[in-house]
Amino acid sequence: MKFTDLTDEQQKFATTKDRHIIALASAGAGKTASLVHFIHDKIQLGVQPDEIISFSFTRKAANELKERVNNFFKKQNYNFKYISTIHSFCWNELIKPFYQDIGYTNIPTIVHDFPDEFMEKEYKDHGKKKERGPFNKSFMQTVSKDLQNEDFTKPQTVRLLQYLVQHNLVMFDLMIHLANFVLEEPESQIKVIKAIGPIKYVITDEAQDLNPAQYKFTKLLNSVFTTDEYDANLVKVGDFKQSIYGFRGSDPKIISTFTEEFDPSVEIMSYNFRSAPEIVELANNIADTIDLGNDKLNESKVSHAAKTDVEGDVYNIYDVEEFIDELKLFGQPLHETCILARTNQAIKQLAKILGKLEIPYYLHTEYDILKRAEVKLFMSMLSLVSHGYNKSIVIDLIKAVKGGIPMKIAAGINKCGSMKDIGNMFGGIKKIPELTRIYNDLERGKFHVAIPQIAKMLETPKKSSVQMEQSLQRFHRDLNEVKTREGLDSWMEALEEMLFEAQFLEEKSAHKVQLMTVHKAKGLQWKTVMFIYDFSLLEQVENDFYNIEEEKRVVYTAVTRPKENLVIWDLEQSMMSDLFYKGKLERMVENGLKRGMLNIEDFSKYNNEETSDV
Repeated sequence: MKFTDLTDEQQKFATTKDRHIIALASAGAGKTASLVHFIHDKIQLGVQPDEIISFSFTRKAANELKERVNNFFKKQNYNFKYISTIHSFCWNELIKPFYQDIGYTNIPTIVHDFPDEFMEKEYKDHGKKKERGPFNKSFMQTVSKDLQNEDFTKPQTVRLLQYLVQHNLVMFDLMIHLANFVLEEPESQIKVIKAIGPIKYVITDEAQDLNPAQYKFTKLLNSVFTTDEYDANLVKVGDFKQSIYGFRGSDPKIISTFTEEFDPSVEIMSYNFRSAPEIVELANNIADTIDLGNDKLNESKVSHAAKTDVEGDVYNIYDVEEFIDELKLFGQPLHETCILARTNQAIKQLAKILGKLEIPYYLHTEYDILKRAEVKLFMSMLSLVSHGYNKSIVIDLIKAVKGGIPMKIAAGINKCGSMKDIGNMFGGIKKIPELTRIYNDLERGKFHVAIPQIAKMLETPKKSSVQMEQSLQRFHRDLNEVKTREGLDSWMEALEEMLFEAQFLEEKSAHKVQLMTVHKAKGLQWKTVMFIYDFSLLEQVENDFYNIEEEKRVVYTAVTRPKENLVIWDLEQSMMSDLFYKGKLERMVENGLKRGMLNIEDFSKYNNEETSDV
């Protein structure tokens, strides 16, 4: 089928009939549009919508693809039910329906962290004379590495899995592994095929972010759904020059493994529709130093500027004075400008500096809203309301509000089988009555009553109840948005869907300069980007603690975010430390304002722009 709105490269990918495919798409190459046309082409050839599985790693990406595919088939009203995040598919199609095959007695409750009760027992049994903090960190690193390698040989991992199954809990990070367990079991395979039906295509979007467990998952899907009657074709789409999540276990070498194991056709989409030619040229210079693993893959390194009629600008600044001058020149609207840095510490310091200059900003940190004490308590309460009493969760709740488990509760909690029992047996202990009241209010759907109570109960000198209530209201608003958008029946289902997002719903950030790390910026774009980085890092010798290839990919990802303007501040590490980590630049700004060397009106002018959320 000929698509008139695609380039020849995109057309070739969209209409290929090869069994296995890898599509190497440059930054800004129109990857999503090409995927939509690929799916459209296969539907026209007779493939059914429910015979296509397509994974993304964020809810935003999955929803965008699903919405655009549905727009192609408005009249047919197809249901592309298997376009989702990879974790959502594992949970809804494999873990929930086949929980008994994994060893659970009921559908497990999702928890976001290592359970406190389990970690307490680990420390008591295996901590010896170690300090708790270093012990916990070492334990978590050991388990994480074991999971990434798909080994499950470490006793720590075995004990964790046993605890989770016994207490009917599942950790988010374990979902892929549990799904693999289901697909590896012959008896489960038969049930999975019957439940899901024939699958003709398994598509992985942003395939450069795959870790070994996720890659194994796609291989298992191929194996399970390939029968004598039909094949399950594997399609990997991504830009492996943007593989920057090594700390999460993702490995760009997986794509070389895929080419060796499945001999896919290699399709290249090299035209960058995002960036001006000057920016594409710089990106190509960096890409040329990146090794993708073999000659065929390396052919995709060079991009071509599709926007040849747009004039871009790439330039360097060299000192603090030039940096301050740049802050006076931001274009409107402000949210079309982003400042990128390598670390959270640097962008937090930048936020302080912009704040002192009264420049509106929005700080996107890696800090997960689900790790906030008030939100964790809120989620645990919802779990109890939806899934019923769970001793492990209740113990974590009591520890959260009491700072530990009182001896009376420790001695008698095994006699309790409900939150009502907890209230009756321990009602004389401070904060337990409040905890049971919150539970009762949530059970009745009285969120407007429960949320202020949670905030008041957890208030500390460092964090007021007002701040906590704002955080909870935001979380509840986002939760309600997911529940409404997905048409879900319960709050717990909405919470489960939120857990499948790699990035959670952000607050509105219009009319503000965007501040974030390169890792947070992946997949985003702005008219103007300032990138603060020590480029001498690209010349360092690789060692056990420093991956030069990943560092090149981080820089490539950063310089491909802007559409028109790229400002680079090449700041060596020692200066970076002095100016940002040690706060020297913040003090320089403070002194400049006090002494009249900086005029606040040169910066506060940005506040005249409309600042309401959109």
